[in-house]
Amino acid sequence: MREIMKNVLKEDLLLELSQIKNKTIIFWGEKDKILPLTQAYLFYRSILNSQLFILPEIGHSPNLQNPKLFAEVLISALKKELS
Repeated sequence: MREIMKNVLKEDLLLELSQIKNKTIIFWGEKDKILPLTQAYLFYRSILNSQLFILPEIGHSPNLQNPKLFAEVLISALKKELS
């Protein structure tokens, strides 16, 4: 499964990500075992106008595993963007 995901990310998805023109916030769990942290940096580099937030001690579902931290980071990023 992990190999399949790596291949998908390297080929089709990364090309599609590079087409995103909107401002994008990327949240990534530091301990994600499905998509490792190295993939977060690929996403970040592929999406031109993006911000990357690595959430410590969290796995693949940051919004479910630590909703409070997720919300705090999201609100902070949005406030910064709107100011």
